[in-house]
Amino acid sequence: MRCLEDVFSSTFEPLTTGFATITAHCEPSNPVVLWEKNISNVLTDLRRRYTTIPEAVKILELDSVVLQYAMQEVQDALKDINFCLSLEDFGLRNQ
Repeated sequence: MRCLEDVFSSTFEPLTTGFATITAHCEPSNPVVLWEKNISNVLTDLRRRYTTIPEAVKILELDSVVLQYAMQEVQDALKDINFCLSLEDFGLRNQ
């Protein structure tokens, strides 16, 4: 749990990438709970990364849109780690 907090405070690595890395390599006992406990920080991180793009700021006002985008980033990061991995492997699914 602390790993994602460290990633969030560093601002060097997107939380979606950090979550995918932790999930793929550290095998947390319950990835869904890990995701749910950190979703607020994930959404904040994603919005913060796009503050310089006015069109993105408008689109990312809706939590449902940000959540969908975050899940896609996690899916992409999992594929970068291992092409065979998917959200479903960890009990998650793209909204």
